[in-house]
Amino acid sequence: MDIKDRLKNIINKKYKLSPEDELLLQEEIHAAITTEVNENTVALIEPHLWHSEVYPSIIKYFLDLGFSVHLFLLKENFNMKSLCRFIYNDKQLKIFQLTDMPLTQKFFDKLLKYKYIFIETLCTHQGYRFILNFEEKYLNKYCKENVYSIVHDVLSHYPTLDSPEKKFLKKHKAFVLRDGIKYNNLDVPYLAALYYGKINITHKNKNFTKFISIGGNKQGLRDFKSLMDSVDKLIEDNVNFEVVFVGVSAEKISQYITEKNKNHIKIRGTISYEKLYEEIEESDFILFNISSDSKDYKKYLKGGITGSYSLCLGFAKPGVIYKDLAEAYKLDDKGITYTKDLYQALKTAANMSNEEYQTIQQKLNFAKKELETCSLKNLEEMIYDQSNRTLCNSQ
Repeated sequence: MDIKDRLKNIINKKYKLSPEDELLLQEEIHAAITTEVNENTVALIEPHLWHSEVYPSIIKYFLDLGFSVHLFLLKENFNMKSLCRFIYNDKQLKIFQLTDMPLTQKFFDKLLKYKYIFIETLCTHQGYRFILNFEEKYLNKYCKENVYSIVHDVLSHYPTLDSPEKKFLKKHKAFVLRDGIKYNNLDVPYLAALYYGKINITHKNKNFTKFISIGGNKQGLRDFKSLMDSVDKLIEDNVNFEVVFVGVSAEKISQYITEKNKNHIKIRGTISYEKLYEEIEESDFILFNISSDSKDYKKYLKGGITGSYSLCLGFAKPGVIYKDLAEAYKLDDKGITYTKDLYQALKTAANMSNEEYQTIQQKLNFAKKELETCSLKNLEEMIYDQSNRTLCNSQ
């Protein structure tokens, strides 16, 4: 048994369903495969537990091109409510919530009825188990070329294997989530995930500054110590502010909370996207706060994005961000950058005038529009004209 088969067996055992859930899944699959598929319908499949912030944009791009969409995703993912601001009708979008990703031949046979299949995440969690079955029971069996994907990290999660990510990239069937990412020295087309539905673009709070830090449960990814040291200095300067932490557990932050700073810190933990959108609308600046010492830092520089990038552009909220990361993301003139002194960057942000703030928002709005225009063109050219494709890149 080779490494690929061993890995498949391990993952199958890890995600073995209870008899009750297995029965429920079969009912869900039956509902999915008996649903009518109209002409020009796309199957959008998200096997990952998370990545909920991406599919609102992908759905929007396909709708803009005149397609309808059937979205297949895990119930845990759906319950995060990333589509809470997305206005649609059942003719445009049908959503299939699943207890687990379908692995049966009947489900893969059903996919033959769709104009295109778009897999939003490949090799992570349930995604790896799904894609192995998808390769065997759809791609290899039917030799179809109407399948596309997003590669979230250009560097494969399984570098020793000829991974699905590499296969999609080599066949020019893959997108990334921001411009400027290369594979084998060639630009990869991007689909910017910046659309969240009906949101409010809000201006800077008066006489008070609200920073928001999103994510950070992964060990060593966020530099909480440097941030909290900077918080203490802002307090000494009598700055009126607070920092809201979302998507990170209290135990990660609690060691840095003191009598001095506790009234300036709000820990929201894991919340739905519905609540997250509200928090962002009420905030002034998004803190990227990725540690430059983290082993993943180079990944963010060269091969991927953090969700804060999309939220900055989607909500027109300036970021407080390392200078080299801002340059990689083309955000260096659209936020507050720093190399070492986070405290000074936070102070500069707090002291920013409404006029300066709105100027940055205008730049963010312009960049968002340009990125989305290019993304739509990239998707259209990818699916319609493989032979004469020119990448659209933002300036």
